[in-house]
Amino acid sequence: MSERKAFFDEQGYYVARGVYSPEEVARLEAEFDRVIQQITAGGPSITGPNSGEDNGIISTVNVQQYSAYWLTHGLLHPPFLDIAEEFIGPDIILQHSSLYEKRKASVVGPFRMHQDWSYVPVRDDTMIAGMIYVSPATEAMGALRIYPGTHHSRMEDAVADDRGVAFHEKYPLEGSTVLEADPGDVVYFHYRTVHGSTSNQTDTPRKAVHVRMFSGTDCREDPYHFCENLVLRGWNHHTNSANAIKSVPRPAE
Repeated sequence: MSERKAFFDEQGYYVARGVYSPEEVARLEAEFDRVIQQITAGGPSITGPNSGEDNGIISTVNVQQYSAYWLTHGLLHPPFLDIAEEFIGPDIILQHSSLYEKRKASVVGPFRMHQDWSYVPVRDDTMIAGMIYVSPATEAMGALRIYPGTHHSRMEDAVADDRGVAFHEKYPLEGSTVLEADPGDVVYFHYRTVHGSTSNQTDTPRKAVHVRMFSGTDCREDPYHFCENLVLRGWNHHTNSANAIKSVPRPAE
């Protein structure tokens, strides 16, 4: 077992430095900015948690549906997948990706502490995220925050940002570990790792693409949950003619 794998298994996260070169980051950022321009062409598009607030978040899902370069040089980038393979094995399936530009805002935290497992749980809990940064992510810019070692179990009171008063008292934003990153870095974390982030307090936007992946030997607990089901590496052992689509229609009751 590699030191990287041992650290991830114990702590529930890993910060990989320089996964993308400056030249690759420049092109990925240009494509990122083009997506932002496209989704805001009709005016401001502030989405995400607490969307009623001016939280500074501009987001969309599945960046690979906008940009071929993000698919071929972002999600399929061999060094990116090499590290993911250490954590979940050689068969890597895309659940979905999300693009986030975090602009300056005054709210305390657009993403309160939570676990991600409840959104699309997988049977063996192999789901991880890779947060690809194409801009700096400092504490002042609202970098990702985590509670190391909280990935060993599912917490029923952590299933959504706005639930569980006792949970948020136990895991406040203020007591978490800040994972600062540079452009080209990737923060990997398990989908049970408690995480969140504060708002951006600077004039520089924080730009990141969040890629959720699981092992090809694993599968969704609920086959009707949306899933890109795109094989990034290896083989999907659970695909068949009935579920080889992104969203399987739920039978009428």
